[in-house]
This record gives sequence, structure tokens and C-alpha cells, in this order.
Amino acid sequence: MYARLSGMREAIHRFGLKEETEIAAWGDPNSLAFVRGLGAGKACDGIICANDFTAAQLLRSLRELKVKVPSGVRLAGFDDVRYATLLPVELTTIHQPCRDLAEVAFRAMQERIRVPTAPIRTLTLVPRLVVRESCGAYLR
Repeated sequence: MYARLSGMREAIHRFGLKEETEIAAWGDPNSLAFVRGLGAGKACDGIICANDFTAAQLLRSLRELKVKVPSGVRLAGFDDVRYATLLPVELTTIHQPCRDLAEVAFRAMQERIRVPTAPIRTLTLVPRLVVRESCGAYLR
């Protein structure tokens, strides 16, 4: 979660945008009071959720509050779950290469078993942006 937040901050700065307010909020996406407090459709014009499940719950709450996605607030998730295209507004998301993650982790475990004294290392895979309706990319 913190790596994702760090990545968002890096993108904000890379594109020369200003981080005018605190960009992170933790709360229950099913709580209408919490969602109302996000300022969606007013002070907040876009929300990136930690995962697609949270984004789906938030989408439902936004609909209850009559905040339209993407015209009132843009929304994105993370994981690219199978139901992301089945939501009332197809969810923009970050696709994680899960099969590749499993293969890399398995190979790393095998290497660690073969050479237990090998130095610790970080393995990184590249996720892929999947643009769908909820981010507003198709607004005219």
C-alpha cells in the first residue's frame, strides 16, 4: 500500500502537478459519511483505490450519493480483477502480472534453497495500466 502511495506521489511530481492537499485517506468505502468527506465531485476530482474491491465498494457508495463516475469523479483501482468490466462503470485499473509474480517468487525460493547465504535482493515486475470508462479517458 505504501509503495503504491509513493508511486502516486512520484507521478504527481514527474508530471509537474501540485500536491495541494493530503492525497491519502483511509476509511470504509461503504460508509456514506466517509465517502462524502472525500469531497468526490467537488474538491476531489479523482480517486485511486488500493485495490479493485475497494474501488467497487466506493463506486456503489458514490452512486448512492448521486456522484457520477467519471463525470463527477474519476476512479481507478489496482489488481485488474475479473469483475472489473462487470461493474456499472467499467473500472480503470492497474493489472498485476500475477502469474509472473508467482513464477519469480518460486524461482527466488528455489535459488534461496540452493544458496542460503546469497545476499537479499529485490525483484520488481512492471504492472500495466488498463484504461476503462471509470477514469474518464473516453469523455467527450
